[in-house]
Amino acid sequence: MNNIDMDTLSFAGNMLLVLIAFTIAAAWVTARTARSKGYKFWLFFVLSVLSWFITAVVTVFLKQRGVANSKVRLSSVLMITAGAFIEFGALSTLPAIDPTLTDEQIMLAFMDSSATGTLIVALAGALLIVAGVANDKRSAA
Repeated sequence: MNNIDMDTLSFAGNMLLVLIAFTIAAAWVTARTARSKGYKFWLFFVLSVLSWFITAVVTVFLKQRGVANSKVRLSSVLMITAGAFIEFGALSTLPAIDPTLTDEQIMLAFMDSSATGTLIVALAGALLIVAGVANDKRSAA
């Protein structure tokens, strides 16, 4: 294996580790918020690992168990909405990748400053979504 192959492999491995770490952290926040509303922590953790975005939206719109007049927090809904627009808007501007490109060419396309900036903006949108879920955590009253 030459150096470029190893760099491509390490780059992909690092990105995979970042994605796994973010997914677990987002799942933890979502499950903790669901537990604060009276639902099972591990159920929402597993669902969130499968799809953190869908589970985050569902968790924010869940009513607190046992409270008849429980309302959705508008601030959480606005944070999730803004985060989704930022994240998916940024992801839509990533460069189109031709399937005939080599691994090295694909890596160089994503290491370009504009693609890196786009990924950072998408991460900021995803963090805003997670913050909206964390904002919805109810205190034990």
